[in-house]
Amino acid sequence: MRAPRLRDGARRLDASAHLLPGHALRRKLQAQSGRYDRLGDLATVWRPASLNGTAVPPNQGFPFFRSSQLFELRPKPAKGFQPDRIRDSQRWFVRPGTILLARTGTGMVGRVVLARDVHANKLISRDPMRVKPLCPRQRGWIHAFLLAPATRAMMTAWCYGKDSGYIDLPHVADLPVPRVDEKTAADFEEDTRRIWRLRDDSLRFTVEAEALFARAVGKTFSPRHPEAESGFSIPFHHLKHGPRSLDAWRMHPLACCPWERSHDSRPSTAVAEAGFDIWQPDRYKRVAAPNGVPHWNGSDLLQTSLEPAKRCLDGAFGDPRYRGRVGPNWILLVAAGGTQGSLGASLLASNALRGHVVTSHVIRIVPRADATMPRGYLLTALSHPTLGLPRVRALAHGSVVQHIVVPDLARLRVVRLHPRREQAVADLAEKAAACRWRAALLEHQIAQRAQTILRDLAGSDP
Repeated sequence: MRAPRLRDGARRLDASAHLLPGHALRRKLQAQSGRYDRLGDLATVWRPASLNGTAVPPNQGFPFFRSSQLFELRPKPAKGFQPDRIRDSQRWFVRPGTILLARTGTGMVGRVVLARDVHANKLISRDPMRVKPLCPRQRGWIHAFLLAPATRAMMTAWCYGKDSGYIDLPHVADLPVPRVDEKTAADFEEDTRRIWRLRDDSLRFTVEAEALFARAVGKTFSPRHPEAESGFSIPFHHLKHGPRSLDAWRMHPLACCPWERSHDSRPSTAVAEAGFDIWQPDRYKRVAAPNGVPHWNGSDLLQTSLEPAKRCLDGAFGDPRYRGRVGPNWILLVAAGGTQGSLGASLLASNALRGHVVTSHVIRIVPRADATMPRGYLLTALSHPTLGLPRVRALAHGSVVQHIVVPDLARLRVVRLHPRREQAVADLAEKAAACRWRAALLEHQIAQRAQTILRDLAGSDP
């Protein structure tokens, strides 16, 4: 390698920086003089200074989001900061529609997300870079360019650090961005706005479905309910049921709905009795392969992106009938993880996952032709933040990594409402799922279009 090339880049004597495909692609693009611009010439790339403040519960200050939470469908702040202790706090807020670029994290470096309404009025970690286009009409193209796999390859080639690695502002500002005409830029901007609207609509429909379900079922206990603070009592015969007969959590007021504890309880049906097949693939050995089939973990399913973190060689994946694949309108429930993480979370699959493999740590709930309960209603009943999810998580057992087993979930009883009200809840839940997957597909499509533009400029496949 010629000595002058070692002056270019932050890792001048690290040979791997010059061996990665992203480095070769960047050199090809930079050789096309007059056909590209530096990202730093098209947008301002910046990060706020370190956050100094007093941490408090999120309801007592400004809620705070970590970098990884920005990619979640429905992030929940774990802490907040006192407003009067933060210097220049406005720099920590982002407007909806802002392009955010992950700087560090295993498998996170170079990932891009658009800020949504759920991120408004929240403190955002200083880790993600803020990318503000100098010309608003260029936002859609810059967003698509950063989403392209080739662009991420260029950024990861610049990573340095022993663990997960990270990139700095000069690295991102020096990315070569191909020039596009105004019509192409306008098309990308329109698609970017559609992604933004679809994700906001998805969350809005979800909240409306949960509110309708809660009004029909009744009030729930809060963490400061007297029974949650001072203890509670249960009939002795209740201890005979369940996998962990002496674990009090599944009898806790926060894990039991009011209709379960009242004397005039509402009619209910077990999940299996409502016409759903419930199963989980056997364990299997996964072999990583860069060009293999997309492989989804439980936490991947709760992200906004359609591109999972891993790929592996094709096989049966412990599921000879479906080979690890899932069908549209299946309910997927994460059966392993932490109670403060993805454990018990559920979602509705779609054709966007066609050909993709879902891990065996996810339970499949498939409606049969004779199902007596709408799938969207069951999804809401299982995932409601106070009336559903705590009950599902109460089924988990294990000391290190907790698990939910199929027989326990099949016996879980779901409250029944009037058929019209159940269908109304189901319609909203299914609309939310449709918006979520449409946004993910559209984001994947504009990334591939940007990849084609990069490939054409580089003269070869990035």
